[in-house]
Amino acid sequence: MNVRVEGSGAATTRIGPLYRRKKGMATHHRGSKLGDTMSKLLLLTAVDPAQPTQGDQWRALGLLRGLQAAGDVYTVVWGGVSAAGNTAIRRGSSAADMPEPPAGSRPGPALVERHSYPVGAKLLSAARNIVTVPPVSTLPYRRRFPPVPPGPWDLVAAFQLKAARWALSVPAAIHLLDLTDSLGYLAGQYRRAGWIGAWLRMAGIGREETALGRRFAECWVSAEPDRAWLARRGLASHVIPNSAPEVDPLPPADPNRLLFAGNLRYPPNRRGLRYFLREVWPALAAAGFHLSVAGTGSEAIRGYNVQGHGRVADLRSLYETHGTIVCPVRLGSGTPLKILEAFGYGRPVVADSGGVRGLAPEQANALFAVSCPQEWHEALARLRDPDIWATAAEVGPRVVATPGTAEARRITELLSGTGGSYRSVGGEGGTGADGSGGGGGGGGGGHDNCNGPGGGPG
Repeated sequence: MNVRVEGSGAATTRIGPLYRRKKGMATHHRGSKLGDTMSKLLLLTAVDPAQPTQGDQWRALGLLRGLQAAGDVYTVVWGGVSAAGNTAIRRGSSAADMPEPPAGSRPGPALVERHSYPVGAKLLSAARNIVTVPPVSTLPYRRRFPPVPPGPWDLVAAFQLKAARWALSVPAAIHLLDLTDSLGYLAGQYRRAGWIGAWLRMAGIGREETALGRRFAECWVSAEPDRAWLARRGLASHVIPNSAPEVDPLPPADPNRLLFAGNLRYPPNRRGLRYFLREVWPALAAAGFHLSVAGTGSEAIRGYNVQGHGRVADLRSLYETHGTIVCPVRLGSGTPLKILEAFGYGRPVVADSGGVRGLAPEQANALFAVSCPQEWHEALARLRDPDIWATAAEVGPRVVATPGTAEARRITELLSGTGGSYRSVGGEGGTGADGSGGGGGGGGGGHDNCNGPGGGPG
């Protein structure tokens, strides 16, 4: 695959699977031919797939790789914050390709602020440099979208709901929306759990999600529960499962050293960890276990045999020194990428059964699913056995894929017309990436009477 940047001779930097200008411009990716012609594809995203370090960025990278396998790809990142802190918009590769930015705008963070907008009345981003603007109904969005290279486009892909209206403003033969997770489904879980503040902050997001989704030729989600929730509200979608950032099993490490990696600004991560430290950890610490917590918001975490690392640029270094991964998240939408990441590195996982419903059956069977403190203690004690630990470590890498595999297959089907339309199956539409009914996420075996750890590799 030949990947290049069209431009006026500016220096470029190699970053993972793509080249980009050092100042942050629109990137151009030369993909592969479909038949006798090169499909012209456009990816619009508020999440920068360059140098991915977190779940949304890895998902965006998978979409980018899938597009690269199907055609000639232009990527415009709008308001995204890369790992290097570059907040400039990639506006275009040359004056011929891109119109001038809006009058009065300036490059860099100021332009990011000018082009940021909320979904509904809420801004679904925690980036500090992005400002809140009036609700959707009062904004002339067509005049506020960042410019894109001229068409015609065979396919325009929007990554997540933040880019949906922007993508619909660009004419194309096919419009594709990767929701990743259903925010409406997540908001409903907040309400049922009694997290009223978190639910109110997302009020109306489900209606926005389904209304915009119906205007796209196809919508993607990462897990079967999200697809089912949207189907009950009349929006058919297609399950494209999340993948592991890297499949590279690491050498064995001490099973007494536990790791939880997650952004603690995300309510399910924060509340799940709080429950774990309050209800589960005292007995584990007394038994000689040590816990490391990595991710935004974990800097101040301290306790007996507990260390908070904050945001870590290279999580692989922590996986190398920790033998077992814990995931105490008790609810959520989509697929927990922290679990898939652990699988890819060959690390056994012990997780709360309530937070793994989005996993495919074979993935749910590859971990230890627990539902109460007693099950946590028993599962982690079992993993002290070298044979059980080795068996669990071997299973994980076999049940995950690398980014872009399922995406490339589905995009190729859409462009060639061989994949059919998910909308032809009606309100319960949507299939899995393998053409089945989508993976049924299991909880993997929590027990009401808490008599033993559920799940676990066979």
